[in-house]
Amino acid sequence: MTRFALPLGSSRLPATRVATVLTLTLLGVACAGDPPATDDAGAPPSSTSPTVVSVSAGDFFYTMADTIAAGAVTLELATTGEELHHLQLVRLADGKTAEDLFREMQGEMPPAWAELVGGPNAPIPNATTSRVTLDLSAGTYVALCVIPSPDGVPHVAKGMSKTVVVTPGAAGAALPMPTVRMSLVDYDFVMDTPLTAGSHVIEVSTATGQPHEVVIAKLAPGATAMQMVEWVEKMDGPPPGAPMGGTVGLSQGLTNYVHVDLEPGEYALLCFLPDAKDGKPHVLHGMMKQITVM
Repeated sequence: MTRFALPLGSSRLPATRVATVLTLTLLGVACAGDPPATDDAGAPPSSTSPTVVSVSAGDFFYTMADTIAAGAVTLELATTGEELHHLQLVRLADGKTAEDLFREMQGEMPPAWAELVGGPNAPIPNATTSRVTLDLSAGTYVALCVIPSPDGVPHVAKGMSKTVVVTPGAAGAALPMPTVRMSLVDYDFVMDTPLTAGSHVIEVSTATGQPHEVVIAKLAPGATAMQMVEWVEKMDGPPPGAPMGGTVGLSQGLTNYVHVDLEPGEYALLCFLPDAKDGKPHVLHGMMKQITVM
């Protein structure tokens, strides 16, 4: 993995803003409309497959079940509106409330008593669905979107959050079998086997003390991962690639299963979460990797 120091200067965008501006510009998102119809999600899982929880998100709301049975759950996120949205699940410590979480959040990062348990990154509004499977334990969770609007205000501050109660559920639902295992470390993406073209389930887990994410981006012909990060700062000329999903923030020891369909080509793996020591996006500490999918 190539480590680098990119002198972005005082105009550097916050980590989540970087990801948002990048994705909005790459995709040319300018869409609106009513939220898509959703299922009655949250039913207990079968003995062989995860519960599927359909989530619709827009400017600035979530529509999803109030309660979900514990166990293997697949979150399917579809979005509408003029802005991109993701779904970050945060598990609250016993006795804590959503109000406690919002009062003690430091920017986009929760207090130490809250766990980032992941969730799907933003899909293209009205076009694609982002899918992530995870194993939920009983407790109280908050779904929130920390992507900022063009005015710099995070969506969560505009009311984009929802409290979800995960109730004890019957055992037996199986997590998906991964085709690739990816470990998130300071500051790298370590895979047990190369990604290839086709459908994949990527088992993603954080192995180090601070949370990490993975953004999977398909690069334009001849473009590099470094060019993608550099382009975000200046936004001159055509973008060098397009994001394809991944998982949002994961605390140490937690796992998400990311469902992706990959075409042959060059891809970048990126982490934009702020560093625990200096607050800079992890890409600026070298947490980026370019891979060839064949």
